[in-house]
Amino acid sequence: MNKQYGFLLLILPIAWMHSAPQKLPEKLEQIANESWQKKANRLLIISSSFEKNNSLKTNEKKQYRALILNALHNDKALLVRDTAVESIRRILKMNPQEAPQWKSELEKAFFDKKNTVNKSGLFIRETILRTFFEAAWEPSVAMMNSMKKDTNPRIFSQQELWKTTSF
Repeated sequence: MNKQYGFLLLILPIAWMHSAPQKLPEKLEQIANESWQKKANRLLIISSSFEKNNSLKTNEKKQYRALILNALHNDKALLVRDTAVESIRRILKMNPQEAPQWKSELEKAFFDKKNTVNKSGLFIRETILRTFFEAAWEPSVAMMNSMKKDTNPRIFSQQELWKTTSF
């Protein structure tokens, strides 16, 4: 790939984010027609704007949260949904004060039927559990029960993380 094009792939999402204001539904419609690679790249760029010393306005944060949550719950591509979880994980590492706004949304995504196949959790569930552990959140009883019943050994084994004395 030509270096020029690689640079454009990084600049275009940033230029889009700082372009003339659009209403959120228009942005969501525009994003829905993009490739999964562009959507995933955009989510990672958006998550970097949540750094502690960033001067994001409240309404911008709300719009960025809405874009991440839309990808987490509504995107057809599993990789985009997983990137949304990774973006939330990055946000929590950079700015732990954001934590209360994400926990319930991640729990909803954990139980979403799109993230399992025949009672076997897909890798997004493992990413959600890793995010819970890194944020020091204790999973709900329903999540723990779901982990025990999961036929994916990588998800089943995640329950061991919460058997330490710190939880």
